[in-house]
Amino acid sequence: MEERVAYFDKECPIYGGWDWLPGSHEDFWGTLVEETVERLIWLVPNSSSELAAYLAYLDRFPDVPADVMRPNDYLKPHPIHGPHLGLGSMNAEEMARVLKEAPRRSIAADHALIGRWQELVEENAMLRVVERGALTSAPIDHFDQFILAATPPDWTKAVRVVGNALGATIDEQIHVSSDLLFSRLAALVRSGAIEAQGDVLRWTEEQKREPALVRRPA
Repeated sequence: MEERVAYFDKECPIYGGWDWLPGSHEDFWGTLVEETVERLIWLVPNSSSELAAYLAYLDRFPDVPADVMRPNDYLKPHPIHGPHLGLGSMNAEEMARVLKEAPRRSIAADHALIGRWQELVEENAMLRVVERGALTSAPIDHFDQFILAATPPDWTKAVRVVGNALGATIDEQIHVSSDLLFSRLAALVRSGAIEAQGDVLRWTEEQKREPALVRRPA
């Protein structure tokens, strides 16, 4: 965890830093230890963050009864965007329908996955992605291809480049955060693969200053 906090502070800085993360992480798991009510787990397994949390949960609570709902097994895919990439993309009506009508299964059906999270932890990759329905370790530059493809030879707002890269990942049913893409854009600028005018990591402040611009080198 300390290694990840140090990486976030350097590559994806936020106001106040990331020192809060380890404590928040432990508080979350501590709350689950104390919780005694019936457990219902919502899971969209093509979201790397949700699948990572589920695998970590299985390792921590292998013998605690729970039901699991997978909304994408119940909801029809969007005609353009396909299945949901995470619970956050569901609207209130869809969530209500899933809660009321979607089938549930016992967490025991996934007990074969127990231990997979520990394997991923030991691999210690900075990034984890979903490939062929399974969570796997990946190098930190895994998504750079989308940023490079979205960066034109003419000066373009960095937020537009990241937005287009994010759209391309969604088209391919890949779950990735815009914060990660911004941090990788900054890394590509430092490496010389992309040129920049302005600080691409300060994108949240662009209403107060000139926007950062980027382009592919000639």
